[in-house]
Amino acid sequence: VIDPKRQRTFLYYLMEYVDGTTLAEWRASREDVEIREVTDLIEQIAQGLQAFFRREMLHQDVKPPNILVGREGRVRIVDFGSCWVAGIREIAAPIERDVALGTAQYSAPETRSGETAGVPSEVFSLATVAYELLTGALPFGDAIEAVQTPKDFERLSYKPSYEHDPLIPVWLDGALRKALAPRPADRYREVSELVYDLRHPNPKLLGRWRPRPHGSQEIGWWKRAVGVLLVLQALTIGLLIFG
Repeated sequence: VIDPKRQRTFLYYLMEYVDGTTLAEWRASREDVEIREVTDLIEQIAQGLQAFFRREMLHQDVKPPNILVGREGRVRIVDFGSCWVAGIREIAAPIERDVALGTAQYSAPETRSGETAGVPSEVFSLATVAYELLTGALPFGDAIEAVQTPKDFERLSYKPSYEHDPLIPVWLDGALRKALAPRPADRYREVSELVYDLRHPNPKLLGRWRPRPHGSQEIGWWKRAVGVLLVLQALTIGLLIFG
């Protein structure tokens, strides 16, 4: 919001004009994206969220349509309708909300059951955005919209990002998977930790999840077939020698 330079005589407010697009439109306009390009955007979003945290606030609706990308590449977070602010409660609200704030596809599982959101909840949302920018898909597919409890969430299947794009490193996918863990305690405690691991290979994430080789079922079949042929060959040679 911009302070007017002259005294107001009517009720209005001025807002900055952003010459650009939403992050959703930015991604839709690109068939492929560079990993560095995505991590740069995610780092900017993380810095914006940290500004919220310093003021004891949570955005609670981090998603591509709520992020603007200016022509100069600068990111701005918008739509504060779901914000949580420490120390402020709704007063004399006519009804109580029976649904979680935010958007289901990007919301952490704990927020679905009415638990208090925290920084790890924002980490989850940020990681979902990063995954979508890299792959053009959601980490748990559309099934996440029907999730109501953390236990429901644990039954979902995470699809590794490198299965969408084999150029995505295993360690980078490990960082995303950690940030998208069902339990908040298993995620990063700060958005800056996620950003760091998206830029730097973390040895602790290299061996935790191993990629399934492309065509692994075919490779397994050929291994079994070769094994059977070797056994038959050995038996044939044995019969010829000891016949």
